[in-house]
Amino acid sequence: MTKPDYIKNVEEKEGFLSTFELYSTMPSTTKIDNNKNLILVVSECKFIDNKPQYDSKLYKTSTGFYIYWRRTVMDEFKIVVYHRPENINEVIIFLTQLNKK
Repeated sequence: MTKPDYIKNVEEKEGFLSTFELYSTMPSTTKIDNNKNLILVVSECKFIDNKPQYDSKLYKTSTGFYIYWRRTVMDEFKIVVYHRPENINEVIIFLTQLNKK
């Protein structure tokens, strides 16, 4: 998966980020989209049948890591978390809570 330009810009300013990758289905991305603690920073969208269909979204968390999901096929998604190595515990907690909800 190609790294989003936004992340490339962050890395140019702040240094390289570590990644955590997983594949998921629609329910996980819906949980991410409904999380009110995340700030949407970039999205790619098409307008199909009078409704938006998102191909990707990039969110920033309050603890400074980024969650990027991209549609790979119809209802399958790749989720990549970009983070500083010192934030790995927050990333694991977030992903564990995502899978419980």
